[in-house]
Amino acid sequence: MTGTGASRRAALRTRRIIVALLLGLAVTPMLAGCSAGLSDTGAPLTIAQAEQLAGSRFALYAKGPFTAVVSYLPDDDVDHIAARLTVDPETHRAWGTLERGPEGLAVSTPVLVAPGGLAVDQGGAWRPADAQAGARLAVQGVFLLVADRPENAQLLRQSDAVHLGSADENGETLDVYRLPSSADDAGASWTGAQSRIWLTADGEMRRVDSGEGGALEIVLTGDEPVEAPRGAEEVWRAIGG
Repeated sequence: MTGTGASRRAALRTRRIIVALLLGLAVTPMLAGCSAGLSDTGAPLTIAQAEQLAGSRFALYAKGPFTAVVSYLPDDDVDHIAARLTVDPETHRAWGTLERGPEGLAVSTPVLVAPGGLAVDQGGAWRPADAQAGARLAVQGVFLLVADRPENAQLLRQSDAVHLGSADENGETLDVYRLPSSADDAGASWTGAQSRIWLTADGEMRRVDSGEGGALEIVLTGDEPVEAPRGAEEVWRAIGG
């Protein structure tokens, strides 16, 4: 079995676990209220919106390695996690740095991420990360941002996915969608519940979060991807990458 084949199978096995976790994160409160300019309930998808949403994950996959920042729990929470990652969607591997603890006090540690687990660099040796399940699976959520084919736009229109409106961020106007509450309903592998995706007018993904006040946020940074650490193949295999 090739490394790529094994990692793909591991990704499929782990996907439902990650989805289940993110369903829970979507209702974990952090803040109250709704983002300015966005609807609480949203509007049914138009044909154009469904097509835009259906192609977003495949478009990110087709671009190759990308960079993302994962934030789990509030910045001042003792269990706060921040991961700055380069993600290779084809091999289902991600690497970068992991910070655990309140912002300003957390120590940055090199990390490897795969569908089967995480490993951190401790004194020059890679060791399995001891992160709690919620934090670990939140970081692994980067693998849900991509798909090797477009979603079914017609099924998305038939689901409970909605367009919440537009929001201005960093000089861009982004379309914000609430994702389907059931992956089976949409024929997709989205996180569901209150999860939202933020897209440019061209359908480029900028952010995915677990809803207003949710515990998880993944931001696409647009930074230049960095090369994967060398000499870590045994570690990758050990964590399912």
